[in-house]
Amino acid sequence: MNRRSIAVALLLAFAATGCATIVASGPDMVPVSSTPSGATVYVDNVPVGVTPTTVSLDRGGHGQIRIELDGYEPITVSQDKVFNGWFVGNLAFGGIIGIIVDVATDNVTKHTDAPVMVQLRAVDDAGQQSEPVTLQMMPNS
Repeated sequence: MNRRSIAVALLLAFAATGCATIVASGPDMVPVSSTPSGATVYVDNVPVGVTPTTVSLDRGGHGQIRIELDGYEPITVSQDKVFNGWFVGNLAFGGIIGIIVDVATDNVTKHTDAPVMVQLRAVDDAGQQSEPVTLQMMPNS
């Protein structure tokens, strides 16, 4: 294969993929912590770790994070999706094929990577809540 054929093959391979898919395809990583620590973390109803931890959110998933600890009220957080700025690169490089690829691979948006920090609320023996729940989403720096 000569250099021209290799260059054409690379150009076609690049043109057949989306900009966001190439540069920032995910999964999205989100730090999760709780007070008290040691709570089980579920992503889309699948156990993935114990706080503090970092969870992996699939772009095609709902991004639902549930935090549970015996003796405490469970908390569910839906991690927001935001526009993936790399998608705009299709205007310069990917064209219509890049747009189609990014849409098909769920890379037009991404889950925000803002840390999830929760204060769990204890429940007494009668199932009554004894202290307030605090949910804090930290902005990215």
